[in-house]
Amino acid sequence: MLENIKENKDFLILDHLGKCVNTKVKSFLTGEFIQNYGGRKKIIGILLEGSADLKKVDIKGNETILEHLSKGDIFSEMFIEELEDPITLVATKKTDVLLIDYLSILRDCKVNCHYHTFVVNHIMDLMMKKTVQLNNKIAILSNRTIREKLLTYLKNESGGQKKVTIPYSLQELADYLCVDRSAMMREIKKLIEEKRIKKNGRVFTIYKRH
Repeated sequence: MLENIKENKDFLILDHLGKCVNTKVKSFLTGEFIQNYGGRKKIIGILLEGSADLKKVDIKGNETILEHLSKGDIFSEMFIEELEDPITLVATKKTDVLLIDYLSILRDCKVNCHYHTFVVNHIMDLMMKKTVQLNNKIAILSNRTIREKLLTYLKNESGGQKKVTIPYSLQELADYLCVDRSAMMREIKKLIEEKRIKKNGRVFTIYKRH
């Protein structure tokens, strides 16, 4: 499996895949730009290790986190509509990325290997996962109040569990929810006082309402 390449410490699949699909693995340090969107390159990337944030910066310098990517997630300019504001993918820790030439995937495999079919099927699965993630983001932002956005986000991230560790600092969370940080902090404080949630660093405990 592509997402297990690093764990297995071998690149057998990549070695075989390189015979029929143009691929390469690149490493990025914390804060490095993995990709600047806008060139319309036909590249698909998969995070093998690490994590990254997809960010939009407006003309005033305000940042909005569009998406947080972790190990196994897929990214491509093909998933983003053309926007006026710059969009960049930035590593949030040391990150290894598999870059695949999308057009080479569509071509028939010259050596008729099963790795090619595997990659196509795997990318389709990741694209379906991406659709679910985008729908969750739409569900969050469609809420009218900061409280509703925050609770919807925590519910989605928790996957039904009582506790959830979020990947963001408070400023980054505010950027992701597209809200003012101070207003969000006031809402978090109210939710804690109402015993709706408990917060310890990046760990949130969600209490069910009776």
